Amino acid sequence: MMEAEYAGIAVEATTAGAAQAAPLTRFLRENPRVMACVLEYERE
Repeated sequence: MMEAEYAGIAVEATTAGAAQAAPLTRFLRENPRVMACVLEYERE
């Protein structure tokens, strides 16, 4: 996955609160299949 894609989701998550963004981005980095599903959903 591209780092820019992670960064975009991190920015969106930060609007909900910085404390929530870090665990979310860590989870997505550790689970690339979940990240792929998120990106596929975003494209639709």
